[in-house]
Amino acid sequence: MASVRGLSAGDPPINLRVHEIRCANVEGAREEFEDMLAALVRVTRPGAFRIQVGRGDGGIDVMTGDLRGGDIAIWQAKYFIHLGSDQYGQIRKSFSSALAEAGRRGNRITDWMLCVPVLLTRTARMWWETWREQTEKDTGVRIALWDATVLREHLIAPAAHAVRAHYYGAAAPAPSLPPAGPALYAPPAGPATAPPDAAWAPGDERRIGAATCFLHDDALETAGAGRAWLWREATADRLDGAASVAQVRVAQVRVLRATPAAEAVRAGLSAQARLLTGLAGRHHLPAVVALHDEEGTRTLITARPPGPTWREAYGPRPGRALDRITTAAVCATAVSLAEALTALHRTGHAHRATGPDTVVVDPRRRRAALRDGGLAALPRTVPDGPAEHRAPEQAVAADTAGGPDTAVDVYRFAALLHATLTGHPPQWPPLPVRATCPDLPQSLDDLLLLGLNADPALRPAGLEPFAAELRRVGGGAR
Repeated sequence: MASVRGLSAGDPPINLRVHEIRCANVEGAREEFEDMLAALVRVTRPGAFRIQVGRGDGGIDVMTGDLRGGDIAIWQAKYFIHLGSDQYGQIRKSFSSALAEAGRRGNRITDWMLCVPVLLTRTARMWWETWREQTEKDTGVRIALWDATVLREHLIAPAAHAVRAHYYGAAAPAPSLPPAGPALYAPPAGPATAPPDAAWAPGDERRIGAATCFLHDDALETAGAGRAWLWREATADRLDGAASVAQVRVAQVRVLRATPAAEAVRAGLSAQARLLTGLAGRHHLPAVVALHDEEGTRTLITARPPGPTWREAYGPRPGRALDRITTAAVCATAVSLAEALTALHRTGHAHRATGPDTVVVDPRRRRAALRDGGLAALPRTVPDGPAEHRAPEQAVAADTAGGPDTAVDVYRFAALLHATLTGHPPQWPPLPVRATCPDLPQSLDDLLLLGLNADPALRPAGLEPFAAELRRVGGGAR
């Protein structure tokens, strides 16, 4: 029996990232997302129609009205994986293009809706509200945001049943789990000791012990070898009013079959909790909020440091090198990241997942912190860690990888800085940073190139030399 919200108890959750998984690329996902949006708008606005993307489309994806003149309403689809500073310019450009084209054709835009399949971070939400308020005042156009929450509200309405079923329900092709993450996805082998529960999806509310968590758009689920366990992770808002921490990072292991590998992952998550508890939120590392066990599932909740991610603050921005002022700011900020990783190394562990999405920054104070414990204390898998800036040894089995885990952090740290400063992901052999940042000292350039060496044994033994060089470039401000 359908509820008043339009969903039955057994209906699958709406995963707006299914387009990317099903189409296997962002371009196909964007096309399908726009098709879905047109169908969804037509549920309540039968006269709505989609404009095929191309030259002269005027920044319109779905609209109502007559393009030959008169009032029109526009729904602008943006299939963003996340929304940060790079996307702000795209949004402004789309609105300006639509406004200019409408004026040329003699139309008046009454309403402009931005439709994105993600939830906004606090930083992005503040930018959006400021831009929307000023732009409405300047143009007289009513502007609204259809983010992941609003889209789901429309999709679970009874009138949208057919649209929901076609794109996200039983009628839609079943997505496969993406291979990225701490383990490869493999077909199930043998009976499971615990029934799998619903997959994590952005926008879900999850009760974990005493905490109620609202999952953000970075929610990820991957399966271990032989599907013996599931690994889940997400940023989440804590919805319980008594919570002292508003935003958290959740990592979870669900053991489906009691294999040695599955038990090692679960034990590793407990070891990471002990490690972070001992560090007590010092050295730019997250503090532990809770460790919860229930029916073969172990969940670690840590406090997410406030602020934008490294990607949102600094990039990397493909093909765009940084100016001198931003270069100095990046170098000053990277000092605290080097200190955080060094603190982990002193405990005998390494993060192994450092990248533009796992580092949180405070641009004003020029400080960086690790979003979570990464893969510290967890066993290595193949491939190991996020694909972006993955060290060469993370792509092979642990018994043949060579080098300590600290060498992985050195590589990933150097790769993050190299990509941020040059605007290009490092390749082997990597190009000198001074080719695009001539003001960078030769000593720091040489150190970054050493950190990117394909042989772990030839990299610097730790990150202390990087911190010393970066302090000089960043003027010591952190």
